[in-house]
Amino acid sequence: QLDVMTLIQGVVKRENLAAVICIHDLNLALRFADNLLLLKDHRIHALVARDELTPETIRAVYGVTVELITVGDHRVVVPA
Repeated sequence: QLDVMTLIQGVVKRENLAAVICIHDLNLALRFADNLLLLKDHRIHALVARDELTPETIRAVYGVTVELITVGDHRVVVPA
């Protein structure tokens, strides 16, 4: 997954393109996406910039309690 996402990121930057990717792994999304569109029950529940995602938003949309921590240069979602 990391290799594929890195490849897509390289093409997007090199060719000045945009990419829309559907992914269920929030940590992978946080690592590569500029913006996150959170869906539940086929509806948009939140559209946030990567740096604006909060544990409260994740809890409101998905009903799970998490923490967002920084590991190296990346924000990571972990269970609270």
